[in-house]
Amino acid sequence: MADQSFWPDEFGETQIVAPVTLLRQQAAQLGQKTRGMVEAQVGSMTEGHPLYDAISKATGRPFFRHSFKIVAPSLDGYTYELFTIRHGIDLYPVQIVPGSFSGARPELQTEEDLLEWLKGVLGSDRTKRIVGSLLAQIRQSPGPLRTLRV
Repeated sequence: MADQSFWPDEFGETQIVAPVTLLRQQAAQLGQKTRGMVEAQVGSMTEGHPLYDAISKATGRPFFRHSFKIVAPSLDGYTYELFTIRHGIDLYPVQIVPGSFSGARPELQTEEDLLEWLKGVLGSDRTKRIVGSLLAQIRQSPGPLRTLRV
């Protein structure tokens, strides 16, 4: 009796695409569009990180937190955090972390809402200016930037 499993045979895996998957898909697209001169990375904060632990303790619930960053490898790895999202175990709704992107909706209820929001953020004038500025610096720079150590 001790080796009997009480787990179901199936777990009802959802067909909804996880927010981090949507972010990673869009991150890969930027590198392709700029031929690798400017890339995007998605970083996830996990338990054990001081900020994660503080927020989780304050809200009483664990969560997933993902940051979308624009990176210029040839500019000494310059990184610009464009926005951060968080969500609970149920994937949706997704909250836009305050201060991440001006004009952001505070909560996105569905996968479709997140896709629409991403389309607006990634295609915005602000994002175009950020990527355009990085591309200009890369094209006008004779080589990789070096960090001056004092």
